[in-house]
Amino acid sequence: METEQQFSVWHAREEIVFTGTRIAHKSTENPQSLRWIEIDVYRTKGGRYVIHRVGVSLVYHVHDGTTCKDTGVAMRFSDLKDNAEPCAICKPPWEADNDLILDSETDRHTAVVCEAGQVQDNLMVHPQNGAPFLSSPARKVLDQAVQNDPKIMVKQRMVE
Repeated sequence: METEQQFSVWHAREEIVFTGTRIAHKSTENPQSLRWIEIDVYRTKGGRYVIHRVGVSLVYHVHDGTTCKDTGVAMRFSDLKDNAEPCAICKPPWEADNDLILDSETDRHTAVVCEAGQVQDNLMVHPQNGAPFLSSPARKVLDQAVQNDPKIMVKQRMVE
C-alpha cells in the first residue's frame, strides 16, 4: 500500500492542502523546453481527487517593452530563476546588473477537487471554439490514474 503524505498545491493564489497519494504524473519538459506543462492527479485520504496543472516557463522579457507587452511579472535580474532564458523576440540581456528590472513569465497553477467519476472531465481541454478533448499529456496522466486507482473509469462516447 502506498504511503499517504501531506501535499500542498495551488489554484491561482489559493493554497489547497491535503493528505493523500499521488497516483499519476506527466510532464512535457525536455532538455530544450522553455515552456512546458506538468499534470498531477492525487487521491486524498477522504477519497476525493485533486488534479493539479502547472504551466511552467523559463522565459523573461524586456520590462515594459513594446514587442512583448504584458508578458510577465516585473522583477530584478537577480530574482530570475537560475535557468531563466531571454525571449528570442524582444531580446533582453543574457547578463545584467542585478537590479535591472525585467518581466518574467510566471508559473501558472490550476487545481480542482473532484470525485472519481469527474477526473476525466476535469482533465479535458475546453477550447472556446470546438469540442472538449484530452491533450496528449492529459491522456497519459489519465491512463496512469486509471492503472493506479480502479475507481477512476475512462468514459466512452457512443456515436451512431
